[in-house]
Amino acid sequence: MTPATTSPADSTPVQVLVRPPVARAAVVVGGSTLIIGGACIAMAVAFGTTSVQAGAMALGSVLVGVMIGLVPMAAMGPRPAFSIGSAVLFGSALRMLSAFGLAVSAYVGLGLEGKGFWFVFLASALMALVSEVLVVTPVLRDSGKEADVR
Repeated sequence: MTPATTSPADSTPVQVLVRPPVARAAVVVGGSTLIIGGACIAMAVAFGTTSVQAGAMALGSVLVGVMIGLVPMAAMGPRPAFSIGSAVLFGSALRMLSAFGLAVSAYVGLGLEGKGFWFVFLASALMALVSEVLVVTPVLRDSGKEADVR
């Protein structure tokens, strides 16, 4: 986070530029989704509701969606905090839609078992959403604190 430069005599408010946390989001969101998805696959296979292939397809669709959702944040450089929030919101919507589209394509195209497949998909997608919020919220909160201090 780098504040815009102004002279001490200048009375205009300091505008804080925030760099989107793309690398941190890729690691945290991708890693936590992979861990939860793997645990859900193991649970679904143990209870006999799905095969490993179906669970892996569900998890894979969410992970591809996570990478697609990072594109809007990666495309921007340091920006004011309010524009980072809109890029994150757009990336989240893009992630959810692309993951759901891939999941439906895999489910219909490969004829996978439904109950376990959708369990793994929904649990993994929820983890991606929660971890994405946990990664981005501190960045936006910290940028607001720096803007108040001059």
